[in-house]
Amino acid sequence: PDDYGKYGFDFEELYDGKIQISNILDENYCHNMNIGDEIIGINNDRTFKTREECQQVFDSLWKNGHENIPITVIKSVHIPIVQGK
Repeated sequence: PDDYGKYGFDFEELYDGKIQISNILDENYCHNMNIGDEIIGINNDRTFKTREECQQVFDSLWKNGHENIPITVIKSVHIPIVQGK
């Protein structure tokens, strides 16, 4: 399917061309990612320049919901702090 968010998160292209995580839909599936993280590599591929190209790389690698795809990100400086119980 071509549904946004099928990876457990959504991403967007910013005005400066960076691709960043815009929404976390399933924290259990992508527990190390945060809103604002910049995607710079997918499965060692760093050739994408636009959101559409990034989507094409994900789609070419995505086979099923149980597959792990390595994603390289630059962590956001605005990581929310969650208080432990």
